[in-house]
Amino acid sequence: MTNLAVRKFRPQKAAGNIEIGGMLVVCGPPLGGKGPLAALVAEALPCSIKLESTDNLSREEQSYAPIRQQRSGAASPEQAILQDAAGFARQSTTASPLIVICARFPTQQIRRSAADLARSLGMRFLLVEATSSSIRSLRRVSQLMLPSEETLRRIARYEKGRAAYKPVSQSERTRLPAVRLKAVLSNLDLATTRVLQAWSAH
Repeated sequence: MTNLAVRKFRPQKAAGNIEIGGMLVVCGPPLGGKGPLAALVAEALPCSIKLESTDNLSREEQSYAPIRQQRSGAASPEQAILQDAAGFARQSTTASPLIVICARFPTQQIRRSAADLARSLGMRFLLVEATSSSIRSLRRVSQLMLPSEETLRRIARYEKGRAAYKPVSQSERTRLPAVRLKAVLSNLDLATTRVLQAWSAH
């Protein structure tokens, strides 16, 4: 095991030499750790704006409450988030704000839309795919101590959301660029460090 795997994560120290500015998208299936990972990344990177959908398994789909009132054809939470991100980028007083986005982005097409938007705005872009084992993800449902029928319903919704998610392919990783993390909930500190390293390297 390397020192990196056991070192305690310190956001301020990790972000010390990282240039700010750009769009960093944390995507993945429900309950895979993308929310906690995005929160730590946003904490580590100064002056960031975090836009996040909610994986609420009490309903079928993820949800997002738009920050801006003017909606134009936002057919999905991801599209609404990208509209808000574009608004923040265009109205920012800095040369390039740092926007951390967290949502499922379940298909190659919608992930490509995020990359194209960043490019059109002249922003750096990184896609981070956050996944974890089904056992760790489902443990988050069981810890809610819900009635057994509701637990089963939420497990079914989790399975449906996971099946609908199309993993980031090797070709996507080279085109976007993208980083795939497969055990986020096992070690959030290490996952965060890997994201920060990837962000500073391109």
